Amino acid sequence: MKKILLLALSVLWMVGLNAQVSLTRAKKYAIFEHFTQASCGPCAAQNPAFQDNILTQNKGALHHIAHHTSWPGYDPMHDYNPEDVQARVDYYGVNGVPDMVMLGNQYQGSPAGVSQDMLDNAVAGGSPLRVLVGETTAGTTRTVTITVDELDAIPDGDYRLRVAVVEGNIEFSSPPGSNGEVFFPNVLRKIITAPMVLSLPQKVQAIPKPFRTTMNLTKALGLQTKYTPLPFCKMTMIKPL
Repeated sequence: MKKILLLALSVLWMVGLNAQVSLTRAKKYAIFEHFTQASCGPCAAQNPAFQDNILTQNKGALHHIAHHTSWPGYDPMHDYNPEDVQARVDYYGVNGVPDMVMLGNQYQGSPAGVSQDMLDNAVAGGSPLRVLVGETTAGTTRTVTITVDELDAIPDGDYRLRVAVVEGNIEFSSPPGSNGEVFFPNVLRKIITAPMVLSLPQKVQAIPKPFRTTMNLTKALGLQTKYTPLPFCKMTMIKPL
């Protein structure tokens, strides 16, 4: 059975997620937005090492979204959602693949440039924000509730929440493009919300009203089979919109 991951991300200075590290800090996760393509030769050369050395070795410390572009050749995963992929390409000014963005503005470059030290430094120290996600299922409809708690004072900034659906670990029996790759983790299926501006006061205070969204997986994603959602929520530092 295929898996769908629910990912919420936001424009933040700090990164926080579910697990609480201390009374005033939440566990901090790095988020990678990975621009790639099934007919890109350099992608095939660099993606496996990133998957083996960073993704596989750091489960529970990062989240990963793969945006499959329309160039340089054919890629059926781009057809899942070309509009959302193009929006992220435009947002970061991506003009070649592979391209990796970590935490919005802490790193942008090749997957080969991502190191363990870079990741360790990015997640050290925790976050003053905690993000919790709840999900209920009725048939193919998922209702998602996201709650953001401010555990400690945060810097001034433009804070925005997004929610995305990511399909985990797509594997083909033969290469779908021309570069020989058959394994593709965490492919973006849909960004299901527009950026939602969050009002966060400069004091320790739970945000009283959670954000909720409802979607039909079959209708929204064109899925013909039942997918299992694995919800997680992410706050990440990205340049202001």
